[in-house]
Amino acid sequence: MASNFSTNNSTKLTASLVRKTLFDFAKAMCDWELWVYKKGREGMNSENENTTLRTQARSELEAIFSHYVIKKNKNYDRIENLVCGLHSEYLFNKDLIELDTSNEKSATVIFEKNSGLTQKYRITFTIENETCKISKREYLDNEKWRRAYV
Repeated sequence: MASNFSTNNSTKLTASLVRKTLFDFAKAMCDWELWVYKKGREGMNSENENTTLRTQARSELEAIFSHYVIKKNKNYDRIENLVCGLHSEYLFNKDLIELDTSNEKSATVIFEKNSGLTQKYRITFTIENETCKISKREYLDNEKWRRAYV
C-alpha cells in the first residue's frame, strides 16, 4: 500500500518530495477510511467478524502511520477508535494546495477538504531516518491553527 521514500543525508525537503509524500499518504488514508466506513456500514453478522475487521483495520492503519508519520506524533486515539467517515479527511483538490519548503528542516502544506465538512488543514513534514514524514497536522479554527490527529 505504501511506497518507499528513502533519501540520503544531503537530500532536503524539496517541493516534489513533499508533494509526492502527501499525495501517497492521502491516497493510502482515503482508501483506508473509505474501506473501513464501507465495512462498518455493511454491518457485521457476528462479534467475531467485527473483531476481525477491527484488527485488520488497525493493522492497516498502523502500517500507514509507520511509513508516513514520525513515531512521536502518531495519534493512538485514531488507531484505538478507528476514526473515519463517509467523506475522507484526505479528499482534496490537488491543484489547490499551498506548499512552503522555505525552511530547511520542515515543510508545510495547506489544503482544504472538498467534501463533507470543508475544513482547512496544515500538515508539517520533516525528514526522519532519511525519509520524508509527517510531523504534525493542524486545522484552522477561527483564524487559529489547532493540533489535530493525523
